[in-house]
Amino acid sequence: MLELLWTLCRGVQVVIHPSDRIPGNLDRYTEEAPATVDFSLFFFSSYDHGSANKYDLLQSSVRYADEHGFRAVWTPERHFHEFGGLYPNPSVIGAALAVSTRRLEIRSGSVVAPLHDTVRIAEEWAVVDNLSGGRVGLSFAPGWNANDFVLSSTSYASRHQRMYEQIAEVRRLWEGGSITRTNGFGQEVSLQVYPRPVQATLPVWVTAAGSEESFRSAGAIGAHVLTHLLGQDLEELAGKIRIYRESRRQHGHEGPGTVTVMLHAYLGTDEEVVLAAAEAPFISYLKSSIGLSRIMLEESGLKEEDINEELKEKILRNSYRRYAGGSALIGTRAGCRQLVSRLRHIGVNEVACLVDFGIAEDKVLQGLEELDLLRQEFKATGLAAHRPITMMQSTPSLLRLLEEEGSSAKVLGSLRALLLGGEPLPAPLLAQLRSHYNMSVYNMYGPTETTIWSCVCPPAALDGQVSIGRPVLNTRVYVLNSHMQLLPVGVAGELYIGGEGVTPGYLHREALTAERFVADPFVAGGRLYRTGDLARWLPDGRLECLGRLDDQVKVRGHRIEPGEIEAVLTGIPGIREAVVLVENSPKGDAGLVACLVADNAPDTGQLRALLGKQLPPYMIPWRFVTLPELPLTPNGKTDRKRVKERLLTQTPVENEYAGPTTPTEEKLQAIWETVLEISPVSVTDNFFTLGGQSLSGMKLLNMIRSRFAIKIGIADIFNAQTIKELALLIDDIEKVNAIQTADVQHIEKEEIIL
Repeated sequence: MLELLWTLCRGVQVVIHPSDRIPGNLDRYTEEAPATVDFSLFFFSSYDHGSANKYDLLQSSVRYADEHGFRAVWTPERHFHEFGGLYPNPSVIGAALAVSTRRLEIRSGSVVAPLHDTVRIAEEWAVVDNLSGGRVGLSFAPGWNANDFVLSSTSYASRHQRMYEQIAEVRRLWEGGSITRTNGFGQEVSLQVYPRPVQATLPVWVTAAGSEESFRSAGAIGAHVLTHLLGQDLEELAGKIRIYRESRRQHGHEGPGTVTVMLHAYLGTDEEVVLAAAEAPFISYLKSSIGLSRIMLEESGLKEEDINEELKEKILRNSYRRYAGGSALIGTRAGCRQLVSRLRHIGVNEVACLVDFGIAEDKVLQGLEELDLLRQEFKATGLAAHRPITMMQSTPSLLRLLEEEGSSAKVLGSLRALLLGGEPLPAPLLAQLRSHYNMSVYNMYGPTETTIWSCVCPPAALDGQVSIGRPVLNTRVYVLNSHMQLLPVGVAGELYIGGEGVTPGYLHREALTAERFVADPFVAGGRLYRTGDLARWLPDGRLECLGRLDDQVKVRGHRIEPGEIEAVLTGIPGIREAVVLVENSPKGDAGLVACLVADNAPDTGQLRALLGKQLPPYMIPWRFVTLPELPLTPNGKTDRKRVKERLLTQTPVENEYAGPTTPTEEKLQAIWETVLEISPVSVTDNFFTLGGQSLSGMKLLNMIRSRFAIKIGIADIFNAQTIKELALLIDDIEKVNAIQTADVQHIEKEEIIL
């Protein structure tokens, strides 16, 4: 906070990269402020017949959305089936919501126009427009379930043509025009509808998804578009949006129109908890949807009974994985933010969040709080995002990732100064940055206890040996031995820091304060902070930091007490002893390794899961090693130095090289060798044993997503740690996707959900 306060008080604009964002793509900070993405709520309940309060979730959610600035609420039209069965008439629901809200727009998603007389559509929604003070919007759909047409005299086969005719008629009536009909005496009469609506022009959407022609037709009549991601990916949707907007332009309609995308939504703060809570309700919801589409499957020559239960469950589980992984807002803000950003990039203006797919009401309402925070991130400011970024502060580990990931070259190239700290600066990374960019690199050093930065090495001084430089103003730095005596140049000792930045100590931790904050023997009344870092003076007056004197370690900018991890490990049944150390990967990245003495310990995946329940991600070791015993010092304590020596000298049990046997394994082997910079990699080698860690895991994940065009998450990398395991997972996903694609091709995709 003090870093920010000092900077802001001097008129410098500061951009804070959120800690819950996946690292990468900092180039977005060089762009103008992007367009707004509005957030709305969408309802399509497969409800519990036994519930006495069937509309409570709708009313509570809408009340929250109205109070917190959401754009609209969408309700569907459904008949003769529990899937959406709460909503046989959206105008009736709309009237109820109109009088209980003040700001939300009241929209149908959708009115199945061919089931109704056009006059009744205009009359009913004119009432809702008056009740709401002019907040109505209608999306029109032609209908898809033949059973629904018992309500209509329209031919099922001509329903698309009839819908567009009705849109024109409703618009004309809404704007005060008339329609000619035959009355009870057989006479032709000209009719207008009442009450007159508040809005002079009715906002109209067309529900579309699978057919490019639907997008083209919506553009031709100047309507907006309501769509979803079932049966189409973002690339396909982007192409259809281009067709829609070109059609609007060709037919002389002003503006780009609004594209609204419906997405299932449930957000929380813990990814695993959210995904687990949503899985069963979502799969149950999909089962209801499959029942709804049985008629079309049979019309297409497919019968639901021909799909066995095992295959059906597999399809449903994979559907959930696919939706949660990239076609729905299910997870945390960090994960869902990327999808909304991509939708905005392809021209989507609004996300309609379907929240009622079976999750308990209290959890849905809690999830709305996170959804609202996500919504606020995509509000327009009307101004450029900020002035050009010229200075950046980061850890070396993040900079290495940004360099490798490649989507931040523009912002890195715009920098005049780069401040690196929080962990040692590797000389190869420094050389790499200097060869790629024209920037001044400063190596920073300082613990929180001395108000962040205490030493800095300016660019000119980094031309030789990498060091932490000299003390900043109002700071004293000493290299002392165990007797608090000054040490000469070249002799290593503990680093002590004094001066104006030294804090009073740790709140309510008097013993620790007395241990780490001591009197300054060289300045009367002064105080020093014992850093626990080993350092020495260089001949030119700069300081070199050599590591730690105690067991505390620093990994990717995080100070870690290994004892905390060891305590959790030894609390796991089957583990008798544990020591956690730091090791470097072949690329120089630091990571944690857990050395265990165990009788019957859980496997690596289970260990990570158990640790993840009590520790933050940066404290989870990247690999686990089992030893027969831990060496001891003469006084009976664990000899960490000898454990590390044993770890270094112990030859890992290497798998006999196994080459790829399938096309998927061949592709994965090439990706692994690129990420790990090791060749050859056996299909049975463990990613983390070879030096992989969370940052390189993100690079691996991005390359797999790009190469295979599938949706997998970082959890899949941790669960399938060899090429062979990962190939089986990918093949399984692709097989199920192929089955689903084949099934969907037999169905009119544009009306599966909406």
